[in-house]
Amino acid sequence: MPLAIDVSNYSGPISSTQARALVAAGVRRVVVGTQAPRAPYPPCAVGQQIPALLDAGVEVHAYVYLWLAEDGAAQVRAALDLVAPWRERLGGIWLDVEDTTATALSPAERLDGVRTATAAAEPMPVGIYTARWFWREAMADTTACAGLPLWVAEYDGRADLAFPAFGGWTVAAMKQYAADATVAGVPRVDLDWYEADVPALSEAEFGWAFAALYRGLAPGQLPIDVRWGVPTRDADGTEAHPLVVRGRPGA
Repeated sequence: MPLAIDVSNYSGPISSTQARALVAAGVRRVVVGTQAPRAPYPPCAVGQQIPALLDAGVEVHAYVYLWLAEDGAAQVRAALDLVAPWRERLGGIWLDVEDTTATALSPAERLDGVRTATAAAEPMPVGIYTARWFWREAMADTTACAGLPLWVAEYDGRADLAFPAFGGWTVAAMKQYAADATVAGVPRVDLDWYEADVPALSEAEFGWAFAALYRGLAPGQLPIDVRWGVPTRDADGTEAHPLVVRGRPGA
């Protein structure tokens, strides 16, 4: 299971049961889209999604899809108004920069819009969501935003932070590696990965992880140290394979 997912109005409301099932499945972070489109598009579900996720103990962030030909600051302020009841409990806000409709704008003009939106998001922690293909063409591969955390769209199906460098970014804070999945009954979600701090496994959990992942190997023969990971359970309560986050030799 992914460590994080992102949801939108297309995902619909998330029930408390679904939120708890996400946690049981190993999801630790959910990024909630703040889109509030008119009919016939699905309505905004932020007001229901965020409290259900927070109550289940999920780390919640928000994202704003930026229409680059429109006022970036106004779009961010509208998003902040939507999440105002839970703003102090959110982990941050991400600016979704991938609008291909602003064809009349130059890369410099698009960058001005992103800068305006960034300023409007402060003092909340703010980062950029984008993809290499978009940034290199539409933003002329500018490095002006490289000081902000990057949530990169890189659909390689790999739950890691690897991506081809662009825009001055060589390290990603989070990676969206697959799209349009269903997780714990929540539809139309994207799968994401980030480096999470996780607790050490107990001796019993370590023994179970060892048996599940490396049958027949002695601990000294393991290619990585599996003492650090996230032991998870499926929605029905049965144990699932642990999510090994990283090796911790000598820990």
